[in-house]
Amino acid sequence: MGYRAVAAPVGLGMAWAITAAGAASVPVAAGCAGLVVASSTWPGLVHSRFKGRMHPAAALVRGSAHLGYKVAAPEGRELTDLDRGPSYCIEWCVLAGLLVVLVASQIPPLAQWAWWWGAAITVGTLSHVLADLPTPSGVPLSAVYNWVVHRDAWRRHSLGWFESDSAGEHFLAVPILFLVTVIMAMAMVGWLSPVAGWLMGVR
Repeated sequence: MGYRAVAAPVGLGMAWAITAAGAASVPVAAGCAGLVVASSTWPGLVHSRFKGRMHPAAALVRGSAHLGYKVAAPEGRELTDLDRGPSYCIEWCVLAGLLVVLVASQIPPLAQWAWWWGAAITVGTLSHVLADLPTPSGVPLSAVYNWVVHRDAWRRHSLGWFESDSAGEHFLAVPILFLVTVIMAMAMVGWLSPVAGWLMGVR
């Protein structure tokens, strides 16, 4: 719920930008917003609670994380904890988006907008990564940067805004984020001014 709350205003912002620029129709923009929210939980599918469960999406994400560790394993260190690993990198988010582009481009009804679907997936998964960046455990953020600078692709970085990784700290912002989403949605459909006027007693 917390990651979807973070992604919701981002998805609406993307939809507004698409329609304002005239780049796609309203249904396509709405679909992009939905994909941003839906994909916002994907990086976390590597969590141990999904291990051994019949969850195709989690199996795919966990498999990609294992592959990342094999491709860029730090010398003399074996990595087994997938959480906050390869799926928490910008590169993984981009590759997830490109995979969706590849799949969507093979489906005629979706092919015309394949790049928009892929962009939405990249934005949605990246919102999850950035939401965890302020926590103490941090995220790798960029495997390429880490490898070039630190010779450790999975080195974690944290902004240190929170004292723990507890879900409670994440959920403190959920009501505010949902309120922002509602306000943005009302503004997009033209309801914000009438409702604000009614609340302020302006007729």
